[in-house]
Amino acid sequence: MTANHARSGSKSAAGSSGQSLVLYGLDESGKTRAACFAAKDATLARKAAGLMGLKVLPVASPQQVEIAARLPSGRLYSSGRGLVPNIRSALYGKLLAAANGANGNGQSGKLEQKSGSGQNPSDPSGKCPPKWNAIDVGHVVIAPEEDKELGWSAASVVRKNGDMFTLRWQSPPNRRLTTRHRLNLGLPYPNGQGAEPSHSAEPNKPAAPRPTEAGYNYPTDWSEIDVGSVVLAKEDGPIESWWEAVVTAKDGDSFTFQWRENMNLPSVTRPKTQLALLCPTSLAPAKSG
Repeated sequence: MTANHARSGSKSAAGSSGQSLVLYGLDESGKTRAACFAAKDATLARKAAGLMGLKVLPVASPQQVEIAARLPSGRLYSSGRGLVPNIRSALYGKLLAAANGANGNGQSGKLEQKSGSGQNPSDPSGKCPPKWNAIDVGHVVIAPEEDKELGWSAASVVRKNGDMFTLRWQSPPNRRLTTRHRLNLGLPYPNGQGAEPSHSAEPNKPAAPRPTEAGYNYPTDWSEIDVGSVVLAKEDGPIESWWEAVVTAKDGDSFTFQWRENMNLPSVTRPKTQLALLCPTSLAPAKSG
């Protein structure tokens, strides 16, 4: 099958009927890139964004239309991936400003997150899997870094081979690929997926519970989080690493916890939607590639 091209250049893509899309982000060397895709290619463009670890911006506001018209047209290939060229950093900065003003129209990334919306900042698009055996290409997961001193980080699944997943870290400059086993992945709250996730860690085989330590437990879904649960939570600050945390108090869907690696730090409170689950089965040491 030959490549599917955007209809006729970025200006026509931005002005076509329906809602065109802009795919944007950083390449593996940290360079800025972006492209506009016509509305007719929206479904394939979203799939390509998941495979390539890019953010998606539906073009809506006049500012976004103007920026989209200045971007190169993207191309889609039969492999499911696409061509998203590098662009000047100045233009990329204007694109980020336009995306930041989307007020929730953006489909991926932190810039489109509304303050106080209760959404999971790692997944405003609902691309987090509800359980471990549902993880697939395009999903957002939390994975342990090779260096334990860096904690865990958000990553996009770009390839699946049985229970092994190739991931691309979401935060620059660390955009290289890495590999993790299904059971060594954390699940952010699956925002936008409807009902509370079903109870299931690995239903295809008996779950071997992690040994309870000092009363700790590992919930199989978000409804089970309670005092003594061990979860993943993201630290405040520019690095935004995730770390294991022990829940010490519960108030509805709000949880107070202490960082497991440093109980001397002040307690932190987060809503359920900003926590991630560790797999409740016994894990082998994290595998990397």
